[in-house]
Amino acid sequence: MVSYALFWALFAGLATADTVDIQGPLTDAIRSHVAESKSMSIDSVDVASVGLRAKHSCVSTPTVFVESLPGEQFRGVTRLRISLSNDGVECGKYSISSRIVLYQEVPVAAADTAPGSVVELTTRRIKVRDLRGALVDPADGPFVAVQALRSGDPVSYRRVKRRPTANVGETVSIVVTAHGLTIRAEGRLLGDAHLGDLVHVANLATDTVVQGTLIAPKTVLTGGRR
Repeated sequence: MVSYALFWALFAGLATADTVDIQGPLTDAIRSHVAESKSMSIDSVDVASVGLRAKHSCVSTPTVFVESLPGEQFRGVTRLRISLSNDGVECGKYSISSRIVLYQEVPVAAADTAPGSVVELTTRRIKVRDLRGALVDPADGPFVAVQALRSGDPVSYRRVKRRPTANVGETVSIVVTAHGLTIRAEGRLLGDAHLGDLVHVANLATDTVVQGTLIAPKTVLTGGRR
């Protein structure tokens, strides 16, 4: 028979297990696991709901081990395998459904911006699930809005375009170089262009269209008539 002293010891242990809070350690372990799996900052991971209501036998704050499926994206409800232990002795093992929210610091519009206007950028912490399209790299800018943007809107390449180096209708110098000679003529750009782009230019002197490369904001290098 179990002795009176042993009975009360077991009872006291069970009572302690009932009072041990494992939600905090579980949340911390899940955040760390997700951050490591996604190679992101732990500050960018939030656990909206742990998803564990089962009882456990842990008598002190447990060590938590978390597993997930290979390639898991951790967006929304995610299946996880959890094991708890006290001093190397397992005190809980579960399969749970946790609700995980990921955040990302992304480029956003610093102010309301009308189509055709230059977009001023800042950054903001946004839920990953709310992001759509490939986000711009600020180093590729400046950018012009192709649709209205509100302050704080994430800026993706489908909502903006790079501001051209030269705009359609601008007057440019058409340059032809051959046999050590350089000939210049005045032309009108027939489309927006960036440096290095192949462009079409109307030669104002000959009323013809030539094709060349925009090598400077006001200069197109061409090989002749189109």
